Amino acid sequence: MKLNLLILAMAMSGLFTLQSCEKEVPEVDTEQPSLSVTIRGPGITRTVTDLDADRYQFNLAYGVEYDLIISIGDTGGCKELHAQVFQDMNPTEFTSLISGREVTRRNLGISTYFDLVNTGAPLSGLSMTGSIILPQIPQGQGISYSVYVYGSDYGGQGGRPNQNSLSLNIFSEGGVNPGVIELY
Repeated sequence: MKLNLLILAMAMSGLFTLQSCEKEVPEVDTEQPSLSVTIRGPGITRTVTDLDADRYQFNLAYGVEYDLIISIGDTGGCKELHAQVFQDMNPTEFTSLISGREVTRRNLGISTYFDLVNTGAPLSGLSMTGSIILPQIPQGQGISYSVYVYGSDYGGQGGRPNQNSLSLNIFSEGGVNPGVIELY
């Protein structure tokens, strides 16, 4: 929880480098890592986590850039962080907010995958940032998208990695103002 608050505070303050502590992988780790996504752009600045992302629908304007900051945190160390974005959403290159770590890009079918795999010392968090620009659609028509985020920790020494995921519900309709709708 403290790591999510730190990530949120850094994202809101506009800092572009995330400090992440080196961790020693514990003997046993059965806790899922926590995930968060911050989306910023005209009409929206919101952070959601794996605990509440499904409660929201993000209504985004077309032709406008929205920034995403995607993060994973775990006290036992984070192994990997991934994001799946529809190619129609015109994703930019995603970059790591952790010094010395790189994000790779894979285009498969209708999706683009961004992968941040920790190949160095275990860290308490990983984070990447990029942006999307939705295509223009005719007035009165709408289209739904999702950004799927998933990641894992080490699962302890010799254990199975604990995994977690979240999905952002994104909607664009010609002529509708951007905003966030709480679904329940």
